[in-house]
Amino acid sequence: MDTPDKKRRDLLDEPLRTAFRGVLVALRRQRGWSQERLAEESDMERSAISLLERGERAPGLATVLVLADALEIAPEALVAETCQRIPDATKQRVFSHRRKRPRKAKTRPGTAAKKARRRSG
Repeated sequence: MDTPDKKRRDLLDEPLRTAFRGVLVALRRQRGWSQERLAEESDMERSAISLLERGERAPGLATVLVLADALEIAPEALVAETCQRIPDATKQRVFSHRRKRPRKAKTRPGTAAKKARRRSG
């Protein structure tokens, strides 16, 4: 039986691979590098770079960190660019669970009354 978290991950898997693929290819080409050069710079196999660029493999955190270092960009920039390329409809389906849970107010009893007294002061 699939858990809700697994279903969300499954919904995100292909769009994530596609988005990361586009970012990786664009960054590599901006530098005028071949897949072999990126593989050398990142100390990865060229076949691993190829799998990522074809969208056949999703990057793990270690891969993102290594590639960001090789491409001389901040890992958070690589992640942000990837997230921007994921379609909004996918993001809404995957992350819609967050909007369904009402947030509890983090107030202590009597706090509202104390704030009102301070304002009227």
